[in-house]
Amino acid sequence: MAKAGARRMEAGKRAPRRSRFELADYPMYYMAHILQRYDANMAVRLRRHGMKHSDWRVLATLQYRDGMTIGDIAAYAVLERSFVSRVVAALGERGLVGRRLHAEDRRMVHVHMTEAGFALFDRVMEPNVADRLEEAFHGIGPEEKARFLRTLARMQGNVYQAASLLPPDLDGDLTAGTENGR
Repeated sequence: MAKAGARRMEAGKRAPRRSRFELADYPMYYMAHILQRYDANMAVRLRRHGMKHSDWRVLATLQYRDGMTIGDIAAYAVLERSFVSRVVAALGERGLVGRRLHAEDRRMVHVHMTEAGFALFDRVMEPNVADRLEEAFHGIGPEEKARFLRTLARMQGNVYQAASLLPPDLDGDLTAGTENGR
């Protein structure tokens, strides 16, 4: 019996590796942990005001560029389109966003923040985000932060280019960053 167990162990052994993948040298490891912890910290703060992190992402996107379609919001907020539809519906029930049909294409709906949505964003969301970002960038000077943001923008461009896509353009084309333009 001992002999059979020894054979199973020997058969299940892996060859020794010459090197290992170093997580400490993998930037995505840090980025994943930063985003997960930041999101969890934000969720705690937003819950105190009856908000969810997904509410923040949708409202932040709309305050940046009001009147987006569900597909545009999904691309910019990096959320699934069907999920964004549900978040927008819930925000609409609370009077924080409204919907308007496109003037020429009645199938297209544009989402707009209401005055109540802007007021909530200014009163609750923006200050909480500012506090969380201050925590995240503690001990990092303005020049280092600016360099970091430029590097992230370049990395974003690189990963989208590798997929033959354009990243979402914060100042221009709303169809960038999507696989089929919507």
